[in-house]
Amino acid sequence: MKKIFIYSIILGCILFLLTIFIKERNKGEELLNSSFNVDIKKDELTIKGINLTETYPEKGIRWELKSDELVYNKDTNTLCFNNFHLIFYADTYPKIELWGTRGEYIKDEGRLLLSKDLKAVSEDGYRLLCKNAEFRADSNMIRLWGDVKLIGPNIRLTGEDLIIHLKREIDLFLYNVKAHILKGLLSI
Repeated sequence: MKKIFIYSIILGCILFLLTIFIKERNKGEELLNSSFNVDIKKDELTIKGINLTETYPEKGIRWELKSDELVYNKDTNTLCFNNFHLIFYADTYPKIELWGTRGEYIKDEGRLLLSKDLKAVSEDGYRLLCKNAEFRADSNMIRLWGDVKLIGPNIRLTGEDLIIHLKREIDLFLYNVKAHILKGLLSI
């Protein structure tokens, strides 16, 4: 019984120190948690049920991640997550919400890689479906590729590759694009 008590105290201290370490390491970022389970292995930390916020104040961009499971790999400084809801906020672009199955955040590069049947909705009424997405903090861009479908008020676009520039409000399909103009949009 004493051993269990001692191990519980040690595990509690480790979790407390880990939380402080993550908050200190990610100054300007917020690590929100309600009730999460933690599994510590040699080079990995697995947290279930977590919310994470990353802010780039100089770029006017912030994203929030809610995930069922997040795995931090110490060697590669990456976060892998499953079954996620990701929200992008930019000073010059409407809010974008993404849902998907798998993702990876490469902290040193400021890159988010998302895959597996992504769905997105923008605050200004556009819906989007695609297979893969990538956000790069250095370029303020979201790239979506693989059977991209963009549906908005009076228009439906399909293509292979779409780039959204969060600072310039530019959307650009790169190739293999089909546009369907819905009734009432085109008047010449």
